[in-house]
Amino acid sequence: MIEGIRINKQQNITICIIDYLSNQFEGILRRSLTNICYGRKQSEEDPTSYSYEYTLKQLLLRFSSKSRSIQIGMIGELLSHILLVELYTNLTSVNLYFNLEERSIKKGFDLILYETQKQGMWITEVKSGEIDTNRNIDRKNTELLNSAKRDLTKRLNESTDNLWHNAVHSALISLKENDEKNAVIQILRGSLKESQNNSSTSLNKNVVLTSVIFCDTSREVTLDNVVKFHSKTILERKFSDFIAISMQEKSIDEIVNFLVSEVSK
Repeated sequence: MIEGIRINKQQNITICIIDYLSNQFEGILRRSLTNICYGRKQSEEDPTSYSYEYTLKQLLLRFSSKSRSIQIGMIGELLSHILLVELYTNLTSVNLYFNLEERSIKKGFDLILYETQKQGMWITEVKSGEIDTNRNIDRKNTELLNSAKRDLTKRLNESTDNLWHNAVHSALISLKENDEKNAVIQILRGSLKESQNNSSTSLNKNVVLTSVIFCDTSREVTLDNVVKFHSKTILERKFSDFIAISMQEKSIDEIVNFLVSEVSK
C-alpha cells in the first residue's frame, strides 16, 4: 500500500484513487524517474549523466511546450509508469517513457511490462482525460477505457513493423544484460516477425487497458463501472489475457507543481 492512495483490487481489475501526494509516493517517484525515462541500464551504468536532477529538467522541457491535451496524456502515462509496477509487483517495465531521438511524445506502445515467472509480455495502452464537476465520472471512465481498447486492438491487428522495431530498440537500450533481457527481446522479435509476415493478431497478446481521470476525488470512479467494462471485454475475446486499471488524480497541476518544486531545490 502507498500512503495517500486508495486501492481497490479484484483479480485483474484495479481502481487507484490518489488523494494526495504523500512522502512515500514522492520517494517512489524520485527513485524510479530516471529508470522510467532512460532505462535501468543507462541510469545504473552512468548515474552522473543520467541523474534525477537532469531527468527532471528534461521532462519539464518536453512538457512545457505541449498543448494541454498532450500534457494530460503525458502525466497520465507517467503515473502509469510509476504505479503499475507498484500495483503488480510481478511485472517490470521494459520500455522507456522518453522518446530519445527528439523531444516529442514517445512513438509506439505506452508501456510494455514483462512477467518473469510466466515469461509473458503485457502491452499497455493509457488514455487520460480531465472532467469538470458536471460530468458523470463513470461515463467518462468508460469512454477512456473503450478508447484504449479500440486503439490497442487496431494496432495489434495491423502489420505495423515500426511499433515492434521501437519496442525492441527501447528494450535493448533500457535493460541490463541478463537472462530476462534475452527473453524480452526474443518475445518482441517474435511479434515483429508476425508483423513482417502480415500475421499480427491481438488474440495471442496480454494487454493492460488503463484510464487516468483528473477530477476532484470527492467523486470517485466506481469498481462496478470497471467490472462491467472488464466483463464485456472478456466476452469479446479480443486478447489472450486482460487487465483493466482506472486511476484518478485531482489535477495534473499537483504532479507538475511537485516536479517544478524538485528542480528548484
